[in-house]
Amino acid sequence: NVLVPGGPANTRMIPTKGIWAERGKLIQPEAMAPPLRWLLSRDSHGVTGSRFQAALWDTNLPPEQAAEKASAPAAWPQLGLQAIRPDRPRWQG
Repeated sequence: NVLVPGGPANTRMIPTKGIWAERGKLIQPEAMAPPLRWLLSRDSHGVTGSRFQAALWDTNLPPEQAAEKASAPAAWPQLGLQAIRPDRPRWQG
C-alpha cells in the first residue's frame, strides 16, 4: 500500500511564491493522519496493493468506507506478477 497526499501539500518542498503562495489551499500535512492511523491498525489487515489519497479521506465516514472512497490500485495489476517473491527465482532467463 501507499499513502499520498493526493495533490500539492503544504510542506517545505512546495515553493512559497506564485500559485503556491496561498498555503491554505494546499493539502495540509494533518490530512495524512486519519488514513495513516487506519493503515497502521488491525482494521486494515488484508488490504494490499492500494494507493490511498489523504485528500479524499472523509473523516465523517466510518474508516472502512473512507478507505474505499480514497483508494485506487497502487499500480497496474500486472506489475504485481513481476515482483520478486521467495517462491520464485529472481531471474528466469
